[in-house]
Amino acid sequence: MAAEAEAKKAAEAKKTAISNAESDTKKAVLRQLKDPDSANFGRFTLIDDTHACLTVNARNSYGGYTGDQEAWLTKPDGEWHVYVIKAAEFVTCESIMTKMAANDLKRQGAGHTGKVLNIHKDGNFNFYEVESNGEKLLIYQVGQPVGCKVGDTIEIPDSLPSKNVRKESKDKYPETIWQPGKIKIVN
Repeated sequence: MAAEAEAKKAAEAKKTAISNAESDTKKAVLRQLKDPDSANFGRFTLIDDTHACLTVNARNSYGGYTGDQEAWLTKPDGEWHVYVIKAAEFVTCESIMTKMAANDLKRQGAGHTGKVLNIHKDGNFNFYEVESNGEKLLIYQVGQPVGCKVGDTIEIPDSLPSKNVRKESKDKYPETIWQPGKIKIVN
């Protein structure tokens, strides 16, 4: 009887956590849309505490609906951020976000300094090409840019690697990219 009550309590806690995550991911997606009031949400999957997929259909700049698109979401700093919103099958989002979650668990960190060689923005992502100990790394962060510029030396904390990115991004990015917590300018 006690075991059954504990199982029921655990199931309710999980259901609440999923519901809260879905609500928070919707808010993150709404912040990225041109017409948030037009958003229609569909399927949601919480991969783990820091990775999720959510289907959204909203109006674009021309006033027409985009059709179902998948929002790939991460929670690197305690807040949900949109990794990307794109036309893809939901299972593709689930597959990639599951791989990212598995790689994040490994936590193969950099934990050192490097010189910024190049900076570019892609949607909600800021990418920093960094040379560190003779190796070139691609670092990405979600949200507001760090404020560094080419030539700056930055401190790269232990970070989360995302592997097999090249295949999933159709060669847009290198095989491994890093998602550190906070990048700090040290020069």
